[in-house]
Amino acid sequence: MRRGPRYRLRTWLREHAPEPLSRLFPPGSRDCGEHEWFPADDATDRCWHCLVGVRPHRPVPIDPDSGVWQGLREAARSGDSGSQRIVLRMMAEHEAYEAVIAADMRETAGRLDLDPSAFDRQASNAAETSEWLTEAAERVARS
Repeated sequence: MRRGPRYRLRTWLREHAPEPLSRLFPPGSRDCGEHEWFPADDATDRCWHCLVGVRPHRPVPIDPDSGVWQGLREAARSGDSGSQRIVLRMMAEHEAYEAVIAADMRETAGRLDLDPSAFDRQASNAAETSEWLTEAAERVARS
C-alpha cells in the first residue's frame, strides 16, 4: 500500500485547531516528499508541511478564474483597503511571473538560434510566446 506525502494530517490539524492547540502540530522536521509552497518573504518560499522545504522565491501567476481572486477584486472595488493592498501585491507578483517567463523564453529562443526580433513580433503575452516557441522548436527539430 502506497503512503501519501508526509505531514498532511499535521498541516490540516494546524490549520483547523484553535490557536493554542495548533502549536502542538508544527511543520515536520523531515522532507514531506511533495512540497506545497507559500512566500515566506520577498526572497524565500517555504513548504506548508515541512521545515526542509525552502527555495528562492518564484513569482506565481494570477488565476483569473479563481474564486479567491474574484472575491478579492470585488472587495477591492468596493473600497476595502486590505483587499486593495492584496490585489496590488498579487498584480505585481503576476507581472514578475510574466517577466520571468518572457526571459526564459528569450533564452530558449537564443539557444535555438531564433531571431529575437521575430520573438518580439510573434508574441504579445506569455501564453502566445510559449505556443510560438514550441512551434519554432519543432520546426528547428524537423530541419
